[in-house]
Amino acid sequence: MLTKALAGVGNNTKERMFRMNITLCLHRAARPEEIEELPETWKCAPTGMAGGPVALIWSKGIEVVDSCKPCLAPGHQVLYQGRPDLWIPTDCGKCPPCLARAKIANRPNDRASFDASKKKAGVT
Repeated sequence: MLTKALAGVGNNTKERMFRMNITLCLHRAARPEEIEELPETWKCAPTGMAGGPVALIWSKGIEVVDSCKPCLAPGHQVLYQGRPDLWIPTDCGKCPPCLARAKIANRPNDRASFDASKKKAGVT
């Protein structure tokens, strides 16, 4: 179903499927011609991560870097007092995946500066 939703867009040789807390996600890299069609305002759009995955299901054509991996020692944040069964995972902030996400969170918040910071760090 997810691959059908992305039919005809992006580069299907560069994809990653992962699960957030209750969301199944399929990310696909954009093709160069799709990036060219983006409006100028895209270059100033905020960047960053929504948080770490709960599970990395698969990845193809994309290096599996630490920032894309789940926390190795997640905590449990209970949502409602008296209902310990209703909780969400929280990052420990200390393991390699959490430390890698913290570096991303501290990058510049506009696309042009973000891209420049990746080039400076040697990340493609």
